[in-house]
Amino acid sequence: MPVPLLQLLQKGQVHRVSDFPYFPLYVSDLLGDDKVIIQDLTQFGAYMRLLCLAWQQKPPATIPSDDAVIAKMLGITISEWAGLKPTVIQCWQLRGDRYYNKRLRQVFDEMIEARRKRQSAGQLGGNQSSSNAKEVLKHSGGGSGDGSGIKSGSGEWNPTAEQLRLNALFHRRPTTRWTAAELKSWKAITPLGEEDLSAVERFFHDTEHTPNNGFRRHDLYTLLNNFNAEVDRARSFKEPTPL
Repeated sequence: MPVPLLQLLQKGQVHRVSDFPYFPLYVSDLLGDDKVIIQDLTQFGAYMRLLCLAWQQKPPATIPSDDAVIAKMLGITISEWAGLKPTVIQCWQLRGDRYYNKRLRQVFDEMIEARRKRQSAGQLGGNQSSSNAKEVLKHSGGGSGDGSGIKSGSGEWNPTAEQLRLNALFHRRPTTRWTAAELKSWKAITPLGEEDLSAVERFFHDTEHTPNNGFRRHDLYTLLNNFNAEVDRARSFKEPTPL
């Protein structure tokens, strides 16, 4: 009887990694591969399961070369795997004691690079927002002192650096004054943690061109009223799987 995958994980025969919980499936590439298109339904099912398991392996895009372990990973007997192997294994290259899928590894490397670029862009965006805010504050008198953005006694709009960064999320001009309702909500959540604000900025940047903008808040007042929830959403956000 095949050993459940969970037991293989516990025994260390199969190694799971969590860099990405998904991978994009390029259907045209998959079905355009001569080695794949000749597979029957059972062979294709085994191949797809191995791809999913290989995605979670160390190193990624590989599986053990041991036929007994592969059979256990697939949940079938060794004799059943022996019947599938000649066709399925054509899509893999043997390297040492592991089979390697070149295309899957290429996808993994592309996602690592894309994540690196997003992180760099998020850090740059946060630094630029902070720098721009400081420049505006320098010319406007440096904020209100009480964090509200309204200079005491004058009613003049002197936003804090954080308020200017939040304005930028909704493409507001630095001079755009907040409403009384926005200021009330702002006071309820201040002071803001830099890590929280930066996480929200990265979330807004990363979801700029995703469907429905990642379902993020669409106006400043709603964001302020739900800021803690938006921080949680930003910290747990993962880019959706391409179809």
